[in-house]
Amino acid sequence: MQKRKSFFKIFFVAAILFFSTGQVFAQEDNPVETDWIIKNFDTNVTLDQDSTARIRESITVDFYSQKHGIYREIPTVTRTADFLSLSIKNKITIVSVRDESGTGYKYTKTSFPNYIQLKIGDPDVTITGEHTYIIDYTIDNVMYYFKDLDEFFWNSTGDQWPVRISSASTEITYPSSVSLDEIQYTCYTGPYGSTEGECTFETDGNTVTITPQTSFSAYEGYSVVLGVRPGTFEKPSFWKQYGYTVLVNSGIILPFISFFFLYKFWRKSGKDAPGRKTIVPSFSPPDNLSPAEVGLLIDNNVDNLDLTASVIDLAIRGYIKITEGKKLLGIGTNYRFTLMKSDFFELKDHEKLVLEGIFGSSGAKGDEVSLNKLKNKFYKTVTKFNDNLNESIVKDGYFSKNPKKLKVTMTVLGGVLLGGSFFLTGGFLFSAGGIWTGIGLIVSAIFIIIFGFFMPQRTEKGTLAYEESLGLKMYIETAEKDRIDKMQAPDSEYVKTKEPEPTVELFEKLLPYAIVMKVEAKWAKKFEGIYTQPPDWYYGANWNNFNTFLLVNSLSNATSSMTRSFTSSPRSSGSGFGSGGFSGGGFGGGGGGSW
Repeated sequence: MQKRKSFFKIFFVAAILFFSTGQVFAQEDNPVETDWIIKNFDTNVTLDQDSTARIRESITVDFYSQKHGIYREIPTVTRTADFLSLSIKNKITIVSVRDESGTGYKYTKTSFPNYIQLKIGDPDVTITGEHTYIIDYTIDNVMYYFKDLDEFFWNSTGDQWPVRISSASTEITYPSSVSLDEIQYTCYTGPYGSTEGECTFETDGNTVTITPQTSFSAYEGYSVVLGVRPGTFEKPSFWKQYGYTVLVNSGIILPFISFFFLYKFWRKSGKDAPGRKTIVPSFSPPDNLSPAEVGLLIDNNVDNLDLTASVIDLAIRGYIKITEGKKLLGIGTNYRFTLMKSDFFELKDHEKLVLEGIFGSSGAKGDEVSLNKLKNKFYKTVTKFNDNLNESIVKDGYFSKNPKKLKVTMTVLGGVLLGGSFFLTGGFLFSAGGIWTGIGLIVSAIFIIIFGFFMPQRTEKGTLAYEESLGLKMYIETAEKDRIDKMQAPDSEYVKTKEPEPTVELFEKLLPYAIVMKVEAKWAKKFEGIYTQPPDWYYGANWNNFNTFLLVNSLSNATSSMTRSFTSSPRSSGSGFGSGGFSGGGFGGGGGGSW
């Protein structure tokens, strides 16, 4: 059926391809410290065949003022070297923190979502001058595995130090099974993202020493890359290599899970009861429903067209007269409503609300109201009209639940989740490497909102009336009488009555229904030339040679004007709402500071 086809079209067109791969420590407007420097930052790396690295960082600093020591921040999360940029978790084990003579330093270790911090020094002792901090630690799962090489990509100094680094070097020892002609190496120097490389390279046996030929300003550093033949290093087990990646990035499957459960929920509580499943022309509205009720039945929604069609329907039925004023330059066309009947006994509640909204609860026959006078007033009636229709359509047995309340509930739920997801994605989840979890939540929230529009469930009575409404639309749209005759043949299971004769009365009776279905132009074409004089319920100021097309065009302009005036409300104040190489890339990195 039409509803289900639209349902699946919307969901399979949706796609989310946006994600960010920025460095987790990248900051802007960082303060620069001038009361100390890093004189030397030397790194020794020993690569084991199980893809574990033993790291020794020897950091020599010179304090120009009283300090307790330094702190070192070492990342524990990096990203895969493919376009997905998923998160990889590394296990870091601190072996020792000591000075150049082997004496241990006091330090505290604090774990954060994507790095550990070593705060080195005695809080009760201050120091100045030159000091060396030697940090030994191991880190697992540090290799990238490509088809043509195993790659070690290491951010040696990190680019988050707030001070100058005068000199640095990195010595890498790789397995002795690899010969010198089987390795390749390079470096990248400068601020994060730089692809420049000013280094010298020295080899000795199975060791390569990479030395930058430049010093580094605050928030600059360098990365080194060592490539060896594929298969040199043992790949960790899938769980060891990707276990954390799966957990952190499991949010990527959230949309599939949410879609599955929302679809099950829709199947149980939102799918329409079965009907005839065949649409044939119908020549009258089902169950004598009003145009607004048919509009709600067709699209599960009360919109402005349903309201303005109700006004035109009331005019056709003799309750009001619509008079079109002369078009004024720069102002547009104004309209005047005249009350022709003051007895509303036969009207439905939502129709009474329209008349009371225009003329007041004590309106008398002959009362006139200008459309302009309804600006910033009628909007309250719009809300009542909407609520009344949604309540009565359930009370009359066409829907199992109030369509508006259900959509509002799911829209609010999805909106809250959507707002929270953006907040989390930009904050903690991104820091923890879980950008996909945030995106998964965002897509899931969008699914909840979309499902809300498909959740209103038509009962069996509602489905049959819905099919008859589509049959009425088919009749209004279809100009080929032979086609209707064929579908209404005597042997048809769904035969109704013969097509009625085209009269002014038939045209006017179904015109409001054609308006809510947005096929009034086709309806006018079927009755071309039917009028000999203008109707008594609508007066057009600029009519010369009157015809049905002129009437429909005038009504279209009138509905647009009504929509603007009916929905206008007073303004209120409120709030507005191979891995490409570069400096800072790879494992390791981070930075630190003094305290």
